[in-house]
Amino acid sequence: MRVDADFPGGNVRLGGIRKDGIEVAPDLRDTKGNWFYWNFRVRGAGGRTLRFEFPNERLIGARGPAISVDGGRTWRWQGEAFPASASFEHAFDGMVAETRFAMTFPYTVADLDEFLRGREGKGNLERQVLCRSRKGREIPLLKLGRLDDGFSCSLLVTARQHACETMASFVVEGLIDAVLADDATGQWLREHARIHVVPLTDFDGVEDGDQGKNRTPYDHNRDYGEGEDPLYPEVGEIRRLAPIWSGSRPWVFMDMHCPYIRGGINEVVYQVGSVDPKHWERQQVFARLVEAERRGALLYSPSDDLPFGVSWNVAAAGLAKTAASWMSRQAGNELSTTWEIPYANAGGAEVNVTSCRDFGAGLAAAVRRYLGERVLREGA
Repeated sequence: MRVDADFPGGNVRLGGIRKDGIEVAPDLRDTKGNWFYWNFRVRGAGGRTLRFEFPNERLIGARGPAISVDGGRTWRWQGEAFPASASFEHAFDGMVAETRFAMTFPYTVADLDEFLRGREGKGNLERQVLCRSRKGREIPLLKLGRLDDGFSCSLLVTARQHACETMASFVVEGLIDAVLADDATGQWLREHARIHVVPLTDFDGVEDGDQGKNRTPYDHNRDYGEGEDPLYPEVGEIRRLAPIWSGSRPWVFMDMHCPYIRGGINEVVYQVGSVDPKHWERQQVFARLVEAERRGALLYSPSDDLPFGVSWNVAAAGLAKTAASWMSRQAGNELSTTWEIPYANAGGAEVNVTSCRDFGAGLAAAVRRYLGERVLREGA
């Protein structure tokens, strides 16, 4: 039997291995404090039942581990509900050569490649290179919609500022598909909006299987400090290009995240409220549109949004240096917001590939209405 994380996005720290139990923990590497991302595979365990034991009960999510038996191509949750526990058990099928376990549905560049296959060229969708990472990897940049100079507004979407926050990636996929769709939302966005997507911002962290969150000396989403030189090349390019991409026309920015692993506010979809009252008001206008346009199983209510000054959303959290804060201060920005997409439960509904993509489609419809009804009409 072999247990390892030697594949893109893999992460595990092994402890003792016994006849029926294996001690595992997240590899925190350069993470300050504790976080919860893990993703490993087991081979040669066919016909056995094993218990995987973690250091504490704060490392397994609300539906237990995510499980894949096809090399990480598809995933399912172990169950509908998983009480807080420091361990889980799995009975291995003797016909399955490899089983993977993760605290979330992993998403690396291979998943992005698979998603883009057959879509590039549609709706002017282009895959380009934003820049090279600190480790020399090419960071993907997606462009779609109105790419000539005839656009009247624009949209910038980023995801994976924190590498481990994978479910946000499936929301981005749903948003892209909505732009490509042959319906009123897709047609309007392709005709009026220039759209840029940075789907894997912390690309090195995504591929290496890092936590990304609370990386030392600071993570990507604390690299947007006003007047400070960016530490990460990709953040520097985003900051340099965002005003250029908007072309001095009204634009919207959305940064897609996932919250803590489980419990309370971590099991609802919500926006992180801006410290700026003007932008908080705009977020609430957008919230009502998202509620009206919501698609699929994931529940959302504007009342779940987290105002500034409540819970962790306070000045001490370094929020002045986040992407959303920086974008909100740039010329022409009409809305800058951060979305938190739970890992497993959203208002009791299951978070999975389909439900996330459906929610992304609703976001696209809300963006269309926000830009068309509020921004462009008011500017006419």
